Amino acid sequence: MRTSSKMATQRTNAPKSDERNRRQYDFNERQGRTIPSAEHRARFSNSQKTLMKCTHLAVQVYFIVSLVSGFYVELNYVVPLCYEQYGEVVTYHMKVLTCFLFYGVTANWICTRFYSTHFTLTQDKPNLVKTLWDDHKVGEAISDTNERQVLCKTHPHLMYSECLVCQHQAPPRSHHCWLCNQCTLKHEVHSILIGKCIGFYNQRYFIVLCFYISICSIIYWSHYAYYLHNFFLLGLRHQYYDLLLTRTIWLWVQQQVSLQDLVIITNSYSFLLLGAMTLKMFLWQMYAVSKGQTTYELRNRQFQVHRNTSVKKNFQEVFGEFWPLNFFIPTQLFFRQRTDGKEWRGMEITPLCTK
Repeated sequence: MRTSSKMATQRTNAPKSDERNRRQYDFNERQGRTIPSAEHRARFSNSQKTLMKCTHLAVQVYFIVSLVSGFYVELNYVVPLCYEQYGEVVTYHMKVLTCFLFYGVTANWICTRFYSTHFTLTQDKPNLVKTLWDDHKVGEAISDTNERQVLCKTHPHLMYSECLVCQHQAPPRSHHCWLCNQCTLKHEVHSILIGKCIGFYNQRYFIVLCFYISICSIIYWSHYAYYLHNFFLLGLRHQYYDLLLTRTIWLWVQQQVSLQDLVIITNSYSFLLLGAMTLKMFLWQMYAVSKGQTTYELRNRQFQVHRNTSVKKNFQEVFGEFWPLNFFIPTQLFFRQRTDGKEWRGMEITPLCTK
């Protein structure tokens, strides 16, 4: 009896599951996305999702260890040796700069990590469905056959769209992240360095974080290069191939290299990689903010998004009033953003011609 009732339940739920998968596929097809099958999503949520979370955790731990160890070595060993010929005043100011950079990276990493940018339903309007057609302009494009193609008023990028995973209506420009398992307001990217999605409320801190890490990496790496050339190679008479990480670890095991030199050489590789990645991300994010678009909108090949707002307003939309102050101190408590991540003004969408 239990087997027959279980089979009957499966037969009853099968059409609902098929209908749900079909609606999810149609929804993502309208947005120009490709969604995996149900079996692939199950495999992703079980094995690959766990692997990705462990990888994110390992990268975050390695980043924190590199940041703290680099700050300690820079403050106590590298800066005094590199600037001892310039006097105590210059050395003191370089230590102050080192502390300021460490504060900038730490504060913005914490803000990016713990500011929630996920969309949650309100109790007064749990199933809000609306479009932003009144506040948007839809452009036109000419195809090869000279037929005018105009987006309809129900374009998914202009309206609240259904998320079948979260079981709610998600605002425009929001996307569901399979790793966070939540919908993110104005979804930008899922950062492995932070371990969560970058969206409307923490994008300002993420951009400043990338700026500080790139500046910190440039200064640290230049100091490390000077120290290794003048004190490690010339002073201790090591060879250039001793700077290879595997060779340095082997010499440290044999007690021919100090722990301080091992940390400096290891962090030289770390900050070189971090500096290149974060500088690229910082420039890309600043370009996207100046355009008033997201990464998904800039890379989308089915429609093109334009903002008829000024560059200044686009920056204020992300950073708030007096946005340059964000690069010195976190100013979320003083200068809040103008919008709530759900309402968007001055958007023009033009479909792209595809052959």
